[in-house]
Amino acid sequence: TLIKPISRHFACIIGGEDVRRLKPDPEGIYRILSILEKEEENTLMIGDMPEDIIAGKLAGIKTGAVKWGLGDWKNLLAENPDYTFEKYKDLLRI
Repeated sequence: TLIKPISRHFACIIGGEDVRRLKPDPEGIYRILSILEKEEENTLMIGDMPEDIIAGKLAGIKTGAVKWGLGDWKNLLAENPDYTFEKYKDLLRI
């Protein structure tokens, strides 16, 4: 699977098979926050689909939209993310 090669870069990965309710429901975000013992104010949800931004907002965390993913950029911007990232290096500015 795609997850195995990249898993060493992440402390926790939650996928669709790990939750009862898929995004935009924030269940997966809440699970990660609980597992990692992190607070909402110290968390950023970065995504390439509108559902990612909506889920982050429903969870009460900051959100960031990436332009290089699968989602339509205009649809992502319509969800009013807190940050926008047009290139990978833009992540370094926060």
